[in-house]
Amino acid sequence: MLGLVLKQLRKERGILQNVLAKDINVTQATISSWEIERTAPNIAQLNLLANYFNVTVDYLIGRTDECNAYIYDLGDNEKSFLKYYNKLNEREKRAFKAMLESYVKNK
Repeated sequence: MLGLVLKQLRKERGILQNVLAKDINVTQATISSWEIERTAPNIAQLNLLANYFNVTVDYLIGRTDECNAYIYDLGDNEKSFLKYYNKLNEREKRAFKAMLESYVKNK
C-alpha cells in the first residue's frame, strides 16, 4: 500500500524520484524500491515522507483515507489554501513561500 500511495503523492506533485531522493537524503534506487514495495522505509524515513508530502503516516501506510486528518480544525479559507498548496512541487512551494514572506513583510 505504501508504494502505491508514495508514487501517487509524488506524481500528483510533479516530483521525480531523483528529486525526492535528494530532498530526503536517500538514493533514487531506494525510492524505486519503496514504490514497488521491495523494501519499506524505516520509522524515521516514514516521518520524513509524511512531513515532505504534508500527510499523516497513517495515510502513507494505508490506515486512513484522510491524507491530512488534522486539517479539519482549520477554517474554509485555510483548507482551500492547503488544497492548492499541496498541489505544488517543492520548488514551487519554496518560491511561493518567498513571495508570501515578501508580501507580508512589505504590506
